[in-house]
Amino acid sequence: MNYRDFLEDPPSGVDPCYELDAETREAVASGIDELATFEKLWR
Repeated sequence: MNYRDFLEDPPSGVDPCYELDAETREAVASGIDELATFEKLWR
């Protein structure tokens, strides 16, 4: 599962639970990438 998929906007006509601004989206994406890098080191 790619957790970055959760950061994408929903299809048109679907009401999102909440909207992410660009700054928050980038911060969460950075955290996801950092976690993925950490997990790769432990495999």
